[in-house]
Amino acid sequence: MQIKKYKKELINAVLLYVILMITGIMYFSYQNHKKIQTFEKNVFTYNSNLLHTAIKMLNQTADIIFLLKINNPEILSIMAEANENSKKRDALRKNLFKKLAPAYKLLKKYGIRQLHFHLVGNISFLRFHKPDKFGDLLHGIRYSVDLVNKTKKILRGFEEGRVFNGFRNIYPLFYHKKFVGTVEISYSIKAIAEILQRNKSNFYGILLNKKIIDKKVWKEHLKNYRRSIINPDYFWDQKALNSIYAKNSEYLKEFEQIEKIIRRNLGNKLFNHHAFIIPFYLKHKYFIAIFHPLQNIEGKFVGYIVSIQKNDFYAQLKKDYILTISIFIIITFFISILFFLFLKQERIIKENLSFYSNHDSLTKLLNRRGFDTSVAALEEIHKRNKLPFSILFIDIDHFKKINDKYGHDIGDKVLSELANILKSNLRKSDLIARWGGEEFIVILANTDKETAEKIAEKLRLAIEQYHQKNLPHFTVSIGIATADKENFNIDNLLKKADEALYAAKKSGRNRVVFKD
Repeated sequence: MQIKKYKKELINAVLLYVILMITGIMYFSYQNHKKIQTFEKNVFTYNSNLLHTAIKMLNQTADIIFLLKINNPEILSIMAEANENSKKRDALRKNLFKKLAPAYKLLKKYGIRQLHFHLVGNISFLRFHKPDKFGDLLHGIRYSVDLVNKTKKILRGFEEGRVFNGFRNIYPLFYHKKFVGTVEISYSIKAIAEILQRNKSNFYGILLNKKIIDKKVWKEHLKNYRRSIINPDYFWDQKALNSIYAKNSEYLKEFEQIEKIIRRNLGNKLFNHHAFIIPFYLKHKYFIAIFHPLQNIEGKFVGYIVSIQKNDFYAQLKKDYILTISIFIIITFFISILFFLFLKQERIIKENLSFYSNHDSLTKLLNRRGFDTSVAALEEIHKRNKLPFSILFIDIDHFKKINDKYGHDIGDKVLSELANILKSNLRKSDLIARWGGEEFIVILANTDKETAEKIAEKLRLAIEQYHQKNLPHFTVSIGIATADKENFNIDNLLKKADEALYAAKKSGRNRVVFKD
């Protein structure tokens, strides 16, 4: 019943709750998104700086190797003669290999993947990583070497080759100021990883697009790559992975599982060629996989440098978000409850104001204002339907003496009890009002003279016989007036009923008198 009565207030409270929840969730989700953006920006910036620093260090190492081991007359003269005398190239190649093989063996331990000499015109002369492969024309295959042949300037950057990919440093070679070819010193992701892996739980790998590998790599060297579970169009540098596994065995068993987890959460991010992060959970630990887009020397996208690190930022953010939303739900619920109670109380106050503007505060019966409003409606019904109409004017006998003897509090209780007796003995269709002081008035709709007299006598007798332990005995006098079916005037009826009441009191009280 309470819910039905205050349905409007309840609906408004629920609407407030829904609006607050939608607004709150949108706000907290936006704040969450901003935190993620800030975190990812910081992670990308930090890791990019680390990568660039490591690459710069390796480039400086390559420069030192070039200056100390290669850029000297002994090596440069071999390159000059090999360009001029094709018949002696095999002997010169063996001589060059013999001179630099010890240094290359040492350099491999520090991540140098390739030491590759090229003759003028971009012809492979000696691959230290594959000495039996030589004489092939690299024009159109090795953009970097083509460019250095043209510009005669040092060039650095990532590039895929016939055997391996690498972060390359291509140096022009001059003997007596004459261009005699180029040399490449390159290193793999392993070298970068070894610089960055102060924390052994970190992982670094290169994920290359299949198209690049198909275009550049000799078929017999495709074994250097492994198709990624993350996406079949991308391949891992397997040699680099094997080297990293050797120092980070914890990834060896879980790597395929990690790839599967990343694949489930990847969506279309891999094809946007932008940096992104995939958070995941494995063996009670939280990780993030950071994908840095990788461009080659030509400035074209070729794949990603992938870094996997322990990091619980997303997990903690999710916990904080859930906690915040939970607290917000509770607070919003209580706000909505308070709002409902406020609306309910406001309605009660309005209803009370409306009620007491038309009702007596003591007896809860209609007051004169309420009586005038209600009787006007009854008057219309009487005129329309031609029904008889009666008025009872009721007055408590010797009420002043009750007040003087027992006090006003008892007098008020007498008035309240009289109101209760009237309500319990009259019909719901009858109109009862407190006229003022100890006087009450009753409108009996559709009631003729004889019925009105019976009702009045019934009331008088009920009041006379009423006894309550804490109240004095009291009686009433009742005056009756009845309107006929044709003529009705409330003022005349009230006047007649008042005269009948006066006659009842004059004739001894505690009686009913009818006035024609």
